[in-house]
Amino acid sequence: MKIRPIVSCAVFSTLAATLVACGASLGEYKKFADVGLTYTDAIDALLVSSASIYVEAGSERLLRDDLRQPEDDLRNYKATTAREQEWLLLIGRMREHADLLKRYFLALQELANSDAPVQARNSAQSIFTQLSSVGTTIGNSQLVLSSEQASELAAVPELIISEKIKGELRSELQARKDAIYKELLLQELVLQLLQAQIVRDLSDIQSGRDDRLALQPYVSIEPISNPDGWVQKRQTIRLLSVTSDSLSAATKASKQFKEAFELLLEDKFTLARANDLMSSVNLLLKAVMTLK
Repeated sequence: MKIRPIVSCAVFSTLAATLVACGASLGEYKKFADVGLTYTDAIDALLVSSASIYVEAGSERLLRDDLRQPEDDLRNYKATTAREQEWLLLIGRMREHADLLKRYFLALQELANSDAPVQARNSAQSIFTQLSSVGTTIGNSQLVLSSEQASELAAVPELIISEKIKGELRSELQARKDAIYKELLLQELVLQLLQAQIVRDLSDIQSGRDDRLALQPYVSIEPISNPDGWVQKRQTIRLLSVTSDSLSAATKASKQFKEAFELLLEDKFTLARANDLMSSVNLLLKAVMTLK
């Protein structure tokens, strides 16, 4: 399954214009735009990496569980492939969800500046309908939400819209602010799942490779033919656990980004909060880069 990259930078430059109309200062807006660009690039890369890691871990498990029994092995292979396909489908939908969020914010910007507000609002409503549909599909996946998480998704705090937001934009946000918040919360909850799955997958990859590429050559009665290569392989394998420990940055960044949306609505997104969010996003980006 080929997963196409999503271009996410446009939403934040456009969202910046929208939030200026909402009352946020240009300085706050530029900072949010900078953080947003880095955040979405990191999330998109994390989704792509998680798909590759999941399939890689599946291959390691297939090698580990090879029974040398054709019928049993075929059954195991098909079951593993089916699970991989289900996971890859979820990843694809998450990327589609992110793209629709981008398009919705673009529609909000058009709504704020359009000379034809009814047409602009119809466009925003159409995009949000698609976004909500994809979000519902993701939320209904058996892979995603526990009952506790579903309850969390149903609980939305009171969101306050600044009096500086006027006109059709205010009407649209007033109608959908809770739903937008839920979509951002859904992203946070799915990233929690993603983090846990990547940690499990990296553990399986580490275990399988350690046995095949490090332990077996070492305990063999034959000497290791390439000692330096063996040392390098073992180092790479052992350091996989370091990358898994750093993935908590994903859920922290997504939570803070959701909170940033709330604060921007209230015209309370300070530069200090923006700097804190950027620090979390940079940690996430570093974690993602180690997975490549």
